[in-house]
Order: sequence, then structure tokens, then C-alpha cells
Amino acid sequence: MTRRVCVFASVVAASLSATAAWAEVLAPGSLRALPARAGSPSSLVVNASFDQPPGAELQAYNVDIARGFRFDPRAAGARCTVRRARSGTCPASSKIGGGVGRLSVKSATLPRTRFVVDIAFYLMRPQRRGDIAGLVLAGREPASGVRFALLGRLVGLRHGRYGLELRFAHTARELPSGFQVQLRRVHVRFGTDRTVLLRHGGQTKPVTYHLLTNPRACSASGWPFLLTVTYSTGPERYTTRAACK
Repeated sequence: MTRRVCVFASVVAASLSATAAWAEVLAPGSLRALPARAGSPSSLVVNASFDQPPGAELQAYNVDIARGFRFDPRAAGARCTVRRARSGTCPASSKIGGGVGRLSVKSATLPRTRFVVDIAFYLMRPQRRGDIAGLVLAGREPASGVRFALLGRLVGLRHGRYGLELRFAHTARELPSGFQVQLRRVHVRFGTDRTVLLRHGGQTKPVTYHLLTNPRACSASGWPFLLTVTYSTGPERYTTRAACK
């Protein structure tokens, strides 16, 4: 039995070492939880750049969030639907974040060109049984007015250092057809809160729901995050840690 335990521990250690080897580490401060206090309601702020192989086409991406973060859908006052996401008319009260993204785009008639797009995140109802929530990433290029909507899922992870995973699995088919798209940089803020009046025991009291709440404990190395961007040439993985106190 002891030998089996040792073998298992060796396999786990080797796996963690391999993970560290193939994942690029983002610059310090690329992802922050604001405020960074353990147990506090917060927003996640991402300000990061990415390098991709030449000719790669964006197909999907996942964001793994440190175990201990809590997500409360009640922080949004409404839910977007797939139909409204596609038409660019998600309710304002379903918005849960936003920012800007820098994309590199190429097509048969367009040489490789860089664009800045406005980004907004909206909350949807879970699209699959067992999911925590559904999410919309809505993009708009201001000069041309071109819009797109990426549909994602927020799921809970049972094991490991990450407790939540945001999955956008069908990016290639949801982006405008005929274009080769690469993600260059994002600067977004993800988080919101909502205060409602609840009546209990003959009294009305305000209650605030927070979309995100930090883990209750903080380690010296911070809270880990993993971004996996999948291209036609294969996955690119980026790790980072959010400082905490």
C-alpha cells in the first residue's frame, strides 16, 4: 500500500511539473481581484496580452478560477436569452462586466488588421443541467458597427486548485464567418452587485447580492488562475495569480 501511495504521489508531482512547463506565466498584475481582501466581495480585472502562432485561428477559450471564489447569479437583475444575445439586445440589468479587447483579423479580402472592440458580459440562465450560469460575451467594433456574441457556460469543478471554470467552446462558429481572428489583448472588469428590499418578519431590509466573493483564505502566492486559448494550431495556456491579503 505504501508503495502505491508513493507512486501516486510521484505521478501527481510529475503532472504538476508538466503543467508548469507548458503554461506561460502572465506578467504580474495581469489579473487582480479588487478589493484583494480574503472573504470580500470583489470584481476580477484582467489586463493581459497574448502571443499566438502565425496563421492560428481562435476556436475556443476557458478561464479556470481559483477554488474558493463564490458566484451569485442574484447580483444581476435580469437574464439575457440566446435570441437577444444574437441580436445584440441583452437587457442592461443583465450586464455583469465589460471592457475592451484587441483583435487581429484577416480574411480573403482583408489583410491582417488589428481592431479594438467594445466588450460586455451578460448573465443568462444555465444552458445545461448542473451549470451554475450561462454567460454572453458581446463584442462590437465601433467604427463598422460589426457585432458578435459568444455564448459561455460557468461550471463548478469538484477537484483541484480551481473551483470554477468559464467555458466558451464554440468561438470559431460564433464569430463572423470568413474571418481568421486572434486575441491580442484584453482589459475587462468582471463583477457587479445588486441591492434589493426584502420583507421579513414585518420589516423591510436592504439585501445586497455580489456576483463574486473572494476565497476566505489567502496564501502567500495568491489565488491561481488558468487561461486556455484554443487555436486551430492547438491550445495556448497562460497562468497567473491574483495577489491577496
